[in-house]
Amino acid sequence: MGIAPDRYDELRREWIHNHWTWSEIQRSRMEKLDIQIRRRYAATILAAPSRRDDLARNPLPARGHMSVIGQIEWCGFWVMLLFVPLGWLAGKGIYRLTLALIPDTLRSYPIVAFLWASLVPGSMIVVFYDPSPGLGSTVLWAWVAAQLPAMLLVAGLYGIAEGWLAVPGALQLRPAKLPPLNISPVDAAAILGADDLTAPSLIPSAPTPNLGAMTPPMRNEARP
Repeated sequence: MGIAPDRYDELRREWIHNHWTWSEIQRSRMEKLDIQIRRRYAATILAAPSRRDDLARNPLPARGHMSVIGQIEWCGFWVMLLFVPLGWLAGKGIYRLTLALIPDTLRSYPIVAFLWASLVPGSMIVVFYDPSPGLGSTVLWAWVAAQLPAMLLVAGLYGIAEGWLAVPGALQLRPAKLPPLNISPVDAAAILGADDLTAPSLIPSAPTPNLGAMTPPMRNEARP
């Protein structure tokens, strides 16, 4: 399996570490970033870090949830699975597609753009949705309509959960890639001087003798 490209992994890892607040989901994300960072280091340096920890904890459905925080995460998992499963999957897909544009096209992940975009279809549903009588029309169509704003909302929340708030530009509507700096090449020798390439001599030179004061005496100065 190839090594994933560096997409501000260390900045995102540090942000998740500082804000995970005992969340096992966030700790799993931090461990996955640790694995990517270690593998990238191992591919570029000889004294590679240890690979014994390259095993992130199991995903949420495959691990226990005996703690209070684990139960809260488990309840949130089932709520999203029941009410917005299509929006959840589509939002995660949008996140991965947008991630592939960084850093070549986008400088950072556009969290604000996705969160604001989710308000547009959400407000339209509230204003224009007028269900006809019947349980199927009231519940089913509302469930279907909720997938679109949920898709954009989940895409924005994934950006927060993955630590993109630590990367400059995440709060912009479109964090475009910075233009390259037009720096003209500078001849270092013209500023610092050319390097002295003279090799040291094999026989050390004799020390310079001390000739004393070389200033001739003045006319009115007493001679020794």
